Amino acid sequence: MNNWTHISMSYWTDGNSVYLQGEKLRGQIDIKSFKPLSDNYSKDINSVWHSLHVIKGADPKTFKILNHIFSHDKNFIYHFSVKLDEADHDTFQVLDNGLDNNAVNWESTVGYAKDANNVFSISSATGKASIIKNADPATFISFGNSYGRDSKNVFYERAKIVGADPLSWRPLSLPYSCDKKHVYYEKKRVKGADPFTFETLTDPSLYDKINWWGRDVNGYYRVGEPSRSYAYQQDLKSSIEVLQKHLKNFQDGEKDRYFTESILRITNPKQWIENCEKNEIRG
Repeated sequence: MNNWTHISMSYWTDGNSVYLQGEKLRGQIDIKSFKPLSDNYSKDINSVWHSLHVIKGADPKTFKILNHIFSHDKNFIYHFSVKLDEADHDTFQVLDNGLDNNAVNWESTVGYAKDANNVFSISSATGKASIIKNADPATFISFGNSYGRDSKNVFYERAKIVGADPLSWRPLSLPYSCDKKHVYYEKKRVKGADPFTFETLTDPSLYDKINWWGRDVNGYYRVGEPSRSYAYQQDLKSSIEVLQKHLKNFQDGEKDRYFTESILRITNPKQWIENCEKNEIRG
């Protein structure tokens, strides 16, 4: 261990190889010229890496990172460590940062890019890029977190939100959105929900920023389906009890993993508890 040297960020070397978060980078590396570019990209005089893998054919001299997912050099566009053959190099542009801003405990890749001919969507499930059929590159914009829109349609990842009006549509707290007539959960319509009174609620989940719960003048909804006020109150009570317990343990010096992950989402746990209790009262 005495021979290990910290290069930068999460990169270390033992003098012969380079390691990212403890795992060895693939291929031949010139240690003297090796340079981390970000938490996921690096290069030396001969090659470029995404994470542990060499980006085949990438030119280190002209290589640039576009966002978390895409990069380019003087010749090609790359999707992670793979060349994106369908992309037009001269007109290609990313439309967001390529990250799911609601996934606080893991790194999830979502988003959009486009060129003169196509719009590309990144799947949150696979991280792969695919062309959205019939999307208009000239008018397409990204709203981040899997939502996009052109002049005729609204999209959740690569799927159309059927019936959504692009002129009045707007995102709410993920994964809800609405237009002048309807409320949507991801790509499906929430039956019976009123877009004028619908609101997302402080969510009982301690692990992410996704709002599973919503309500309107007609009632409560969970993951886009009708539910009951009682079910939401029970979820809140349970979460409040769990967080209060771990907050006490944290204050007593027991910094367990559960609370550490939770605190990433809840930067002010006491305020979060107060918000939950207000929602309990409002019921």
